[in-house]
Amino acid sequence: MVVLGVLCAAQCAVLLAIVHFGNGLRGPWLAMFGVLVLASVVGLLLGLVVFTLIRTPATVIVVLLLGFLPMIVLGGRIWPVSPAVRAVAAVMPSRWAFEGLLVQEADASPTWQAPVDDGRVVPIDLAEPFFAAESERMGPKADAMALGCMLVGLAVAVVFTISGHPKPSPGAP
Repeated sequence: MVVLGVLCAAQCAVLLAIVHFGNGLRGPWLAMFGVLVLASVVGLLLGLVVFTLIRTPATVIVVLLLGFLPMIVLGGRIWPVSPAVRAVAAVMPSRWAFEGLLVQEADASPTWQAPVDDGRVVPIDLAEPFFAAESERMGPKADAMALGCMLVGLAVAVVFTISGHPKPSPGAP
């Protein structure tokens, strides 16, 4: 588990270094790294829970692929999530990671300016189309707390699922 966690952190550092510095992002590097690592470890634990419950690797791959599809769709990046599916999206770690990263960047970046037809420039909040500031934006601390709660819950689930399986005897094939 420790090796996999270290690999998650290393991959997150490489990803963030490429995206953060390559695109000129202004959000706090360490806080963004923390959100990425939390989301990555939650994904790792989710995979471990599925793997301990389902014994055949081919079935595990299918279940994980089908399980990650809703995370991609409901994460909020493809299109803003409608009010009807917000409750379902709230259980997806991708939604919390996306908001945590987007809001940190929006807070650190100057307000974007969009030209209007009559030549005026109108300020635009980068995160507003996805997470309205007045109603559904929770903030980076709440996003990290949601991911942390998922991490703890999945860690407990991994421990229970591993401890519930009988260990093979030494001479068994």
